[in-house]
Amino acid sequence: MPSRDLRAFLVELDAQGQLTRVKVPISPEVELAAVAAHAEHHLSTSPALMFEQVSGSPFRVVTNLACTADHMALALHVRTLDDMRTRTEALFDFKIPQGAMGIISRLAELMNIAQSIGITSNPIVRNPPIYDHVHRESLDVSLFPAVKLTADESHTSFTHALIVAYDKESRANAIYTTRAAVINRDTLALRLPKDAEERMIGAPAAVVLGVDPAFLWSAHLPLPVGFDPAVFAGWLRGRAIPQANGVTQSVTIPADAEAVFEGVLTGETHPVQWIEEGALVTETVHRFHVTAIAHRERAIIPVQFSSPGELFWSRRAVERLLIPLLKTVIPRLSDLYHLSADHAVAHVRAAHKEELLRVGYAIWGIIPHLKRLTVINEFSATAAQALKLTETGATDLSRDEALQSAASMMPLNNLPPLPRVWEDYGLKG
Repeated sequence: MPSRDLRAFLVELDAQGQLTRVKVPISPEVELAAVAAHAEHHLSTSPALMFEQVSGSPFRVVTNLACTADHMALALHVRTLDDMRTRTEALFDFKIPQGAMGIISRLAELMNIAQSIGITSNPIVRNPPIYDHVHRESLDVSLFPAVKLTADESHTSFTHALIVAYDKESRANAIYTTRAAVINRDTLALRLPKDAEERMIGAPAAVVLGVDPAFLWSAHLPLPVGFDPAVFAGWLRGRAIPQANGVTQSVTIPADAEAVFEGVLTGETHPVQWIEEGALVTETVHRFHVTAIAHRERAIIPVQFSSPGELFWSRRAVERLLIPLLKTVIPRLSDLYHLSADHAVAHVRAAHKEELLRVGYAIWGIIPHLKRLTVINEFSATAAQALKLTETGATDLSRDEALQSAASMMPLNNLPPLPRVWEDYGLKG
């Protein structure tokens, strides 16, 4: 039976010995992220961590949810991540390439398939778990364990959230992943997609914490405009995601989420500094006035920090999903994987150097965020073995040089200092 919510996913991890509980009190400012980073590198199995006592909050925190391939596969309801590729191949007929627009049009076919198995109309449920506790007055978001990843960050924030907002253009709910900084007791500041800001300002909305990991991952995907991530997550899960109506805003939210802040995007902005993929960045984000708070009993708030494992395996899952679609546009592509956010490695089949170069730039055109692309030719008999493409041009590589550059599959972060000795946290390893 697929996981219905975050709690069911944690039960499955626990049953496999992949959930470790930290019972000592932990500060959500810097210490929690530092312990999670050390655990990923020091503990042999990289288990998920449940922090049961977070200073200043009655709620629990869970992190390191997808630091391994097995965790990521479990979150997405597949046996291995390669099964994502198999599922996509089984879903469509890939024998007839349809050009670049085929990626979007074929992905959009999911809506028709989802409708045929009854997961496009997410059911509205009564008395959902998310409404175990509902607060309309004396609101205080600071009771929830927002975190600082480093002391350099200007605000505590919820790093692993969804924003659900009424889209004025489509006249339907839009769902995106977001990060939410805590400004005061009833105000957050949210990152919004640039192309959706105007449509969402002033609209009823909700910030949602602690959903099924498959739903959160689906909201990260570059889905076609108007395609509901909940529908895609329903396809992954094999069942629809139950919804609940908002208590003060005209939005629907996942009925089995852990916590929700309902409110309105005011149109005002606020500067924040926070860590993104290991670097301190400054952003101007959008103020969100909270009108109601709801949460489950003993809510569990997920946190994501700049974990190399989580970032790597999340990208790998996206690649496994999309490779069959990319191959309809670039038939000579065999495999593709990211080593970092802006460096990818492609295995292709090219008869000569000009074809290798052409295929490499075709891949770069479809994935424009790349700053470096290593292209390895699987036709070993040709003189053109490999290329390194950067923003300044192309450089010939031998196959050994290319494979060596692609060998560092898991980038390592510099570990932050711990305020206590490692043994004080009760974590062995």
